[in-house]
Amino acid sequence: MENNGGYGFVTGLFLGATMGAMAALLLAPKSGREVRADLYAGGVRLKERASVMATDLIDRGEAAIEKAKEAARETADGVKRGASRLLRTGDEAMEDEVLSSPPISTRS
Repeated sequence: MENNGGYGFVTGLFLGATMGAMAALLLAPKSGREVRADLYAGGVRLKERASVMATDLIDRGEAAIEKAKEAARETADGVKRGASRLLRTGDEAMEDEVLSSPPISTRS
């Protein structure tokens, strides 16, 4: 199951409450002007809540990106260190082989 930080539940709860409030407003014995004012106020609150949630999601996304970048840097550094060790080992092995080999005779 995917973990989305509880936003699925919160979003569903929020939308359900908003729709319930809108239904109550539409079915309540109020004048059209009062209903429109209430709907407008509800829309403003909805916009503010959505803005807060969007800002939070953006912050979480940026934090995740920075964490991924740091992990990538650490991985790249580890690969570079490993490659350097391999090159040194290969150079040492080649040097040992050259030094332990008998001299090549150039006489024919």
